[in-house]
Amino acid sequence: MRTRLVLLLATAALAGLLIAICHWPRPQVKPPGHAPAPVPTAIPPPKPVPTPTTGSTTDPEEVFRRAFWRLPTSADHILHAERRVNPDDNSWQWFIQLHPGPELLAALRDPETLGLQVLSPSETPPTWTITSAPPPTWFPTHESLTHKTFEIHHAPASGLTTLYRETGNILFATDHGTGFAPPVR
Repeated sequence: MRTRLVLLLATAALAGLLIAICHWPRPQVKPPGHAPAPVPTAIPPPKPVPTPTTGSTTDPEEVFRRAFWRLPTSADHILHAERRVNPDDNSWQWFIQLHPGPELLAALRDPETLGLQVLSPSETPPTWTITSAPPPTWFPTHESLTHKTFEIHHAPASGLTTLYRETGNILFATDHGTGFAPPVR
């Protein structure tokens, strides 16, 4: 019985030794002339933040999406759209002209949606020329604005301004700012 126990223990020890040898880490052998990789001594500097796209875009759906934080519906017919970006100071400005659908008009007239408030006839419309470049030629000028011609809404917190003319169902809108807003999906 004692011999069996010794034989069993010796077999178990030998099996354990073989398992340990098989799983023992082997040294990495490199070919001759291969230099070891240098160990970095300092953390590399962060990659520069990419600059925003420059120039302007006239993609109507993209300008609409950034303007009204929604996608156009089949009832919204965009006539003109332009978004300008200045990479020097991250400023942007957009202009849009469209025949709005009833859903968009209702959202723009609701102060809870985009913070737009009706300007009274005694109030002067806000300035939308913030850069040296004038607004597009298809966008109304301040001189052409009257409260008799347009229903004017403005969001003081953001700068968003809409000019709606019921005759012809035409909406003009503009906004400007700096930095980036989270994309709308």
